[in-house]
Amino acid sequence: MMNRTTVLPQDQIHVWHWRQPSTMCSRVVALSVLGHYAGRALAEIDLTRTHAGKPFLLPAVDLLPINFNISGSDDLTMLAVSHQPVGIDVERVQALPDLDDVAKYCFTLEEARQFAAIPPSDRAHYFYRSWTRKEAYLKACGCGLSIEPNRIDTTQATIMNTIGFAVSPTHRGWHLHDAKVRGGFQAALSTPICGARIVSRNVGDDATLSSEGCAGARRRKIDEWTNTKRDCKCYHFASGIAIQGE
Repeated sequence: MMNRTTVLPQDQIHVWHWRQPSTMCSRVVALSVLGHYAGRALAEIDLTRTHAGKPFLLPAVDLLPINFNISGSDDLTMLAVSHQPVGIDVERVQALPDLDDVAKYCFTLEEARQFAAIPPSDRAHYFYRSWTRKEAYLKACGCGLSIEPNRIDTTQATIMNTIGFAVSPTHRGWHLHDAKVRGGFQAALSTPICGARIVSRNVGDDATLSSEGCAGARRRKIDEWTNTKRDCKCYHFASGIAIQGE
């Protein structure tokens, strides 16, 4: 897939995507990708954790820290890689028989007002856009679902630092980016980088794993990472709006 260290400019976020029904093999693919950013062989990859328990990558001594986040739904996996904290979430959009009740639990007052004002046929897409934004934000913060989702308003493209999560003195908030992914998926990404350039990348045929790919050092690396087919370029992330890429 890659035979040298992959360059990651500080203003970019790389979003890798692939289809792989096996969770274990998807993690092997993710670690293989991360190894090229760290300048390390797969067996030498070192994952550590923040104080909140979120894993990140220790790179070679002359490189910047590598932050990453991974999300999967059905057989689709997406991996976001950045020098800054990052969160990503992808969900398959599907009908929920108790959608109205779930929305009452998840939404802020403004989200609930918007949800009630749109046609019922559009509500599932609205719900999944809001939900993936909330999860991406919480994953970027590294706190999972320890904050009630109805405290996080996603009606704007930026979530300001108002619920107790500091980013850094140079960042004012978390910026949200949406994408509708071909095949009926909704995805969202959260980053403190204002104006981040998000680059879509395919894993490609040569990263598709054989049955031997989950053995040895690779399997040991997967066992250490307890948190947490090929695809065409089928989406584009945009700030504040969800669009279908061609």
